[in-house]
Amino acid sequence: MTIDDQKLVEQCEAGIKTLAGVDEWVRANPQATGSSGEALLRESNRLARALRKEAATAARKMCVGVFGPSQSGKSYLISALAQDADGSLLTALGDESADFIQDINPAGGKESTGLVTRFTLTPSGAPAMFPVKLRLLSELDIVKILTNTYYADCRHLTPPDEDALAARVDALAKKAKGEPWRASFSEDDMIDLKEYVTRNFRATAVVQRLEHLYWPKAIHAAGRLAPEDRAALFEILWDEAKPFTALYLRLSGVLDALGYPDEAFCGKEALLPRETSIIDVETLRGLGETEGADSLELVTKDGRRVAAGRSEIAALTAELAITMRHKPDDFFEHTDLLDFPGYRSRLKTDDVARELAKPDQIRQFFLRGKVAYLFERYKTDLELTSMLLCIGPSNQEVQDLPAVINDWVSDAAGKTPELRQGRHTTLFLVLTKFDMEFEKKKGAVDDETRWSNRLHASLLDFFGKQHDWPEQWTPDQPFNNTYWLRNPKFRWEAVIAFDGDRETGIRPEQEAYVSDMKAKFLNTPEVRRHFADPEAAWNAAFTLNDGGVAFLRRQLRPVCDPAIKRRQVADRVADNLRPFVEHLRRFHRIDDKAALREQQRQLGMRLARSLALTAQNQRFGELLRAMLMRDHELYALYYQVENRLMRENEQAPVPQPSVGSAASAQDIMDDLFGDMAPPVPASAETPEAAPQPLDEAGAFAELVVGAWIEQLNALAADPVRQRYFGLEAEDFGQLVHEIIQGMSRLGLEKDMAQAVRDVSGYRNIRRDKLIWRQASMAAYCISAFVDWLGFNPASVPEAKRTIQLAGRTRTLFGQQPDPEGYPALAAEPLAFDRQYYTDWLAALMHLIEGNADYEGGQTFDPEQNARLGRLINNLNPSVFTQDN
Repeated sequence: MTIDDQKLVEQCEAGIKTLAGVDEWVRANPQATGSSGEALLRESNRLARALRKEAATAARKMCVGVFGPSQSGKSYLISALAQDADGSLLTALGDESADFIQDINPAGGKESTGLVTRFTLTPSGAPAMFPVKLRLLSELDIVKILTNTYYADCRHLTPPDEDALAARVDALAKKAKGEPWRASFSEDDMIDLKEYVTRNFRATAVVQRLEHLYWPKAIHAAGRLAPEDRAALFEILWDEAKPFTALYLRLSGVLDALGYPDEAFCGKEALLPRETSIIDVETLRGLGETEGADSLELVTKDGRRVAAGRSEIAALTAELAITMRHKPDDFFEHTDLLDFPGYRSRLKTDDVARELAKPDQIRQFFLRGKVAYLFERYKTDLELTSMLLCIGPSNQEVQDLPAVINDWVSDAAGKTPELRQGRHTTLFLVLTKFDMEFEKKKGAVDDETRWSNRLHASLLDFFGKQHDWPEQWTPDQPFNNTYWLRNPKFRWEAVIAFDGDRETGIRPEQEAYVSDMKAKFLNTPEVRRHFADPEAAWNAAFTLNDGGVAFLRRQLRPVCDPAIKRRQVADRVADNLRPFVEHLRRFHRIDDKAALREQQRQLGMRLARSLALTAQNQRFGELLRAMLMRDHELYALYYQVENRLMRENEQAPVPQPSVGSAASAQDIMDDLFGDMAPPVPASAETPEAAPQPLDEAGAFAELVVGAWIEQLNALAADPVRQRYFGLEAEDFGQLVHEIIQGMSRLGLEKDMAQAVRDVSGYRNIRRDKLIWRQASMAAYCISAFVDWLGFNPASVPEAKRTIQLAGRTRTLFGQQPDPEGYPALAAEPLAFDRQYYTDWLAALMHLIEGNADYEGGQTFDPEQNARLGRLINNLNPSVFTQDN
């Protein structure tokens, strides 16, 4: 690690420490943050996890990954990039050497690997007798893989039984109660698991139910359960598919015996001979079955030794390190090359049990989940600085791939064309099997469209129909970092002449044909748009005994620069911190009230101007709709209420407040015993004597408002939504902050709780229908606030809807009188929408100016305010972007 890398690591660690200070400040100042407190804590914890990953990334060597669908021609590119001048790829196995291409890599044209292979010059530090270094999956990696395959390879058409699901979680949570944390993972890791499942599979009904029925208890319980009970908790994620659970127990058992290390070492027999190498995907055959005599010994850094089945070790291996004897290129001094397993189509089965009953099917499920998850893990852990994306000819079949690549582009290069502006293009699109474009087929399309068709099949239609980066990499430039690749080991005898196995040139009789094809290629509009140097790319593909690899190496060298990796890390840190810091800044107060009011007035005018353009572009209604919450979301949220009330009552049991009229205990005793009735203790009769807890309606309203605040902040932080609605990131953040402040000032949470309480006073209604009523009422309260900003004409009289703005008096949201008789219709429709936009923006400016004087019932603490200012300064995103 260089001095510059160490500096970036220290900056990330300082950021983590500052975020811990933010947590302390939020907890110490609940009145200052109001309803936003919980959202701030969750966001702070998420950022701390992200900074830990960024610090780890900054400390590692940068990586170039070779990725693509199965059978896309990656193998030749990997071997050609990593081999030395003599065409060999020698790997160190202790004091011995083996040729990776000839001795280790599986033979044949089939899909060969189920793990990531790292080609590096860095010594492995392996013990002499155990020279093969493996990076292992963690226990929660196994859970993520099984969850991935369960949701991505299986269709789930039937929603789960909510009562049964809740009962299973409750039973396991009771077992965990009072137990110490005993797992290899932390609660933070469980939150990361929740985010992984929710982020990737939120569209399924099962995952939507998990949000409120499973995760609130599972996060706290998982690490306190014994292994068998923990398996029972995790198997809820895959609906108790027993082969999945058995495999989880088997693999996690090996990790437990090893002490849950990040890496382990094994002997060279793990790789040699190639027919039984753990790199070969066939080694997974028999996974989950009783292991025979074919086992390998693993040893950890601290000397712990465990024998495990070869298929289990292959399954648990995330990455195999291949230490190269010779340096293929200078950039390998600071760059590792990662070979990812070919991305696969998903099964999409409707009957999991039927599929699992087939022989060896658990291997297929695990393999598909692992291949998908490994790329997700390396992407999330920010290990891929650059990517060589290999795409073969013809129509593409792996329909999940465009979203996967778009996610990587967003993380590594920038989510929007504007963010990608000025940054190195670290995505290389490698169009493989170039020679196949010269095949002459009966009925084939004319040569004039051959090259256009290839670009549409491999780039524009496949990636460009769903995402914008192919046509708009930066605001004024389409993606153009495209290359050809040809494998000279496949004899192209129709076009190329040979001397033995060596290519010697284009056949004389084919020179005119090749020249004509080149001219058509260079004149194709799509080629000129998406190849930075079309002629160089063409000539590279025709480089004898090379096929384009040397050209790719030359293009890779400038981006294999550690400074680029540091810049990527610093930019990601800054992009992550920026919305949070802006959110935090809004709780920092200036002492001059007059200056604050003027600041708020200017903010209102600026937001009104931006939102007027949103209305002009006919997206204002969509913006308001994006701010709402649906009743079905709130219905699912209600299930958290009981959990919360039970936890609070366990900590400090107090009587619940009455709903409706409550019978007096003393009156009941008087009815029973008359004058002989013993007195009822005052504490039992008068709950007012005790601190008042939240009732269900109050707890529900608090949860709803907290979830709504999170949704608003996520909306404002989304670069895609910012562009769509035409709002700058800072303005969007200010807009939602003022709405949240106004909501707190006007007492929305209290009003919502009372409205929910009012619709709860029915004794003869089923509980699920009652919850729907409560959820619908809560959704209505949010909708009414967003629509009218506190000036709802249904409940606020006209006199209170009359305000002073810009020196004029105006009545907001005036209602049109009912016409008498038949209405007279004007030639042009009345501009009701314009009137609504104008009134809404006036209401917003009034809300913002009113927020300037809002204290939230708190006593201003100058010391705490100054402390917040210091925390904000310490999290300044520009520190990262300027220093790296």
